[in-house]
Amino acid sequence: MASNFRGAICYDARTWVLTNQQSGLSMKLDAQDMYFDSIAIRGYFRQVDFRIDNPAGPWSFQKSTGKFTFENPDKTLDVQVLGIEVQGNDLWRWAWDDKECDFAEHTLESSRAIKSFGEEKGLHQLVEGECSLPESGGQYFGLLGAAITSSVYCPVEITSGLILYLLAPEVESKLYSDDLILLHLPQALSSCAISSHRSAVDSFMKDQEFTIVKKSENNIVFQRPSETNSFSLEFDAYERLTQINYSET
Repeated sequence: MASNFRGAICYDARTWVLTNQQSGLSMKLDAQDMYFDSIAIRGYFRQVDFRIDNPAGPWSFQKSTGKFTFENPDKTLDVQVLGIEVQGNDLWRWAWDDKECDFAEHTLESSRAIKSFGEEKGLHQLVEGECSLPESGGQYFGLLGAAITSSVYCPVEITSGLILYLLAPEVESKLYSDDLILLHLPQALSSCAISSHRSAVDSFMKDQEFTIVKKSENNIVFQRPSETNSFSLEFDAYERLTQINYSET
């Protein structure tokens, strides 16, 4: 593989069909499902912020130094290699286990840290060198890796699939406006392979400093302290979001 790359960032614009493993009306989630649900929406919003600040356009990657340089705006970021989505084989390979691409050793630190995190938390797909791709493809591992390392991920096309890089821009945790939540929350749920919309939304809204002011079997009403506007979210029996009602008072 060549030591340097140039091209246009391949932002993931696909929408995947979401499926659930259901037994009656119950959902069986393992530790990794629950962890992913807890970070997926927040990670999606971070990706949106990054795309706004760094629109798809010219860039260069210096493999020897592990630096990504954007031409518009002019910016250089340190890079870590997360892994490879091998298309055609429906396979994910972590960078620390890759034998083909000859990644520089210093660009593998984050993928090894993710493996250690997986060993500590019992998240099996983070410690297996290769595993099957979920229906959402490499995006699933991109959001996981970015959440664990407080970064964002950038998928770049290669002949055999996609390499996912981790970038560490100055993307701070922040509170999003109600308008942005209304715009991007449905998109996050439709494009991420989230097992339980209800638990994912609950985690994200609490992260955004909302509190629950009303709760029933199929409905949760969220409101920020000292504000009167509220989100009322309806869920079906399988914990899938069916409706968002926004009230301005």
